[in-house]
Amino acid sequence: MRFRSLAILALASSSVVMAEDDFGVLHITNANLELSGRSTLQIHTRVRTYENSTRFFQFRAGPILIHRFTPRVVGLAGYYYINQDGSSPQNRQAHRYWAGPQFRILDYGRWAIDTRHLAERFAVVDGKDQARYRNRAMLIYKSGTLQPFASFEALVQNGVWYERHAAGLQINSRGALSYAISYEYRASPIGPGIHLIATTIQFRAWRQGPPHID
Repeated sequence: MRFRSLAILALASSSVVMAEDDFGVLHITNANLELSGRSTLQIHTRVRTYENSTRFFQFRAGPILIHRFTPRVVGLAGYYYINQDGSSPQNRQAHRYWAGPQFRILDYGRWAIDTRHLAERFAVVDGKDQARYRNRAMLIYKSGTLQPFASFEALVQNGVWYERHAAGLQINSRGALSYAISYEYRASPIGPGIHLIATTIQFRAWRQGPPHID
């Protein structure tokens, strides 16, 4: 009887946690401008909702420089201007600077695994600056028109570790466009997590790969 009570309590607790999670939609547009055989400038924009997708949460935009040092090593650096809904005006605007490497640690047949490691700095307008560190592993099916992918990411911010998960499908057209749709779960270091349905339109200029996920 004790074990049954404990099981009911655990199930009820997990249901409460799940009920607290939010839902939103996310749309990304990436335009890739090829600077050389190894370097690409990506113009990135993103819009996201929250509170069960009833309210605007965030808009961000900025350039990302992608440089391929070797077939397996890529350098990434970017800047975003961020405007988002917040509890106070101090939380609504920020400048985000970030950089780090990406490694292809496995390339076998039609499958590959990439890892990405980033350091980020948030310069908050009229607020306190923050740092964040991210480590992501992504499994990619890299052949054909339909290319599924899945990822796991561990992040640390203000000494708190949390995670993000994603799984989706990229669709490569014969033209200059690729599309993607994915499901993401993002935990938060300061409150409930959020379930997201994300879509991406990418103007392909350098290479075909999974969309930029953040």
